[in-house]
Amino acid sequence: PRTASVSRAKFASVVERLVGRLRGPVGKALRDGSADPAEVDDVILVGGATRMEVVRSFVREWFNKEPLSSFDPDEVVALGAAVQAALIADDRSVDDMVLTDVCPYTLGVDYTKQFGGRYVDGYFKPIIHRNTTIPVSKEDVFVTMHANTREVEFGIYQGEGRKAQDNLKLGQLKVTGIPPGPAGMAVHVRFTYDINGILEVEAYVPDSGKKFRTVLTQHAKSLAKSQIDQAIKNLQKLKFYPRDDIRNRRLVLFCERMVGEVAPFLRNELEEAIDVFENAMASGDREYFKFAREGLLTTLSRLGLTWDEDLAETGDDASGTGKEAEPS
Repeated sequence: PRTASVSRAKFASVVERLVGRLRGPVGKALRDGSADPAEVDDVILVGGATRMEVVRSFVREWFNKEPLSSFDPDEVVALGAAVQAALIADDRSVDDMVLTDVCPYTLGVDYTKQFGGRYVDGYFKPIIHRNTTIPVSKEDVFVTMHANTREVEFGIYQGEGRKAQDNLKLGQLKVTGIPPGPAGMAVHVRFTYDINGILEVEAYVPDSGKKFRTVLTQHAKSLAKSQIDQAIKNLQKLKFYPRDDIRNRRLVLFCERMVGEVAPFLRNELEEAIDVFENAMASGDREYFKFAREGLLTTLSRLGLTWDEDLAETGDDASGTGKEAEPS
């Protein structure tokens, strides 16, 4: 066999363009994590190719620190997979570990966009964004485009493309029995996704009270039916419906009444806080809802208005006190 000698400098120049391609995914990972390279504590090299000095040099240049070399790059993925499997199985050996997993791809539905007076089908609307910590349950609201629309069908996709056709179709959900009415009838679509890769898609029509549901298990083929059934049962615990809480509805009614009581130049501030709160109630996102509710209550306080939580609990006054706060 013929042999040839290649200097390290020559090899580095040959693979320079290939190593440069690392900048794309590394930069994307940092943007998704809202982090700067300086905020990364350690870099663990994974895969045999990371033994190359050109890769280590890339890490030093990008992160301004030496990559960790205490783990075998050929074994580190298997070690992580073993820990993940133990966590899923609730093994006692990992009782003291907390490991969060994330959704690897964006999950959503196809929908129609309006451009002026023109409607264009085939766009992709994310419901759960990639890198969202799982398990998770999120909801979005869609509206009918035409009067007397009686049914709609949602294609369910995963991917990052702007158009639905650029993503992978996982399934579909048909919603029927929408009451006759003008354009703008609401359909709430909820995605609930777990660590096993099970995705439940649920649609709710407020004007009819009907719910429609499908469960996609393509990514959970290794699970037995009993395991899938239990996982689906566990998904229900993730769901959060703040819009169904009478206290939240009373708070909105109170705030809407107060819009006419505040000075005209303060009206926009209160209306914007109400809008954020109503969007949060529709989203089913616990953290977003908590943030929006605190923001609305802070706005009321800043405007000198008092919201009585006790009356909201008892239902004695559905619209709150409406009294201005006493000056401190």
